[in-house]
Amino acid sequence: MAMLPKFPLTKNPKLEYIISFTPQLLASANLMGLKGFILNQIEYENSEGQAPGDVFVPRQEPADPAANATALQLTRDSIMRNLYKEEHDKYVQYTSMFIGVFDKAHLAIIGDRVHGTLNRSLLQMKAALDRKYDVFTPKEIRTLIKTLGDGSITINPDEPIEVYLQEIEAIFNAAAVSMSTVSEIDKKELLSRRRRQKINQKGPS
Repeated sequence: MAMLPKFPLTKNPKLEYIISFTPQLLASANLMGLKGFILNQIEYENSEGQAPGDVFVPRQEPADPAANATALQLTRDSIMRNLYKEEHDKYVQYTSMFIGVFDKAHLAIIGDRVHGTLNRSLLQMKAALDRKYDVFTPKEIRTLIKTLGDGSITINPDEPIEVYLQEIEAIFNAAAVSMSTVSEIDKKELLSRRRRQKINQKGPS
């Protein structure tokens, strides 16, 4: 079974959530046939292998067969009951793994004070994480954009270059979504800083 990484691991949980945690969350759920449990209707329709109008319906535990059920009906009931148990067991296993990647402070995000994570669906818990980590304030966007030019992001030779590129792409994506929240002054300052850096890199001619 695909294991989920501990969360958060970095000093910037929001970027980590977008870059690595959410994709791994969906990949592991998809691998176990449980993606419908963590995607809302629109996300489910737009996910790989689905078509517009597809609706996810979890398996339901079959009702007890009638006393006068035929052998064929009993066989079908047994098959449906086994399929339900298989999905339910995987769901419980996956939910346990999902909850296990958070420390106590972050568990508070996906569970309420009274009931914790009990009786909360994976979709509810992921939605709580989305509200916390998948939304950037104007100040956070400005800070992110500034990291593109101030040397905050460095290449670690021990990591694949894709990790660095993913972080850059995530910042650009977050900035693009919320670019209207960044003032024209900040945009001009960013471009000016980049220009100065290029000139400094070239050195005197």
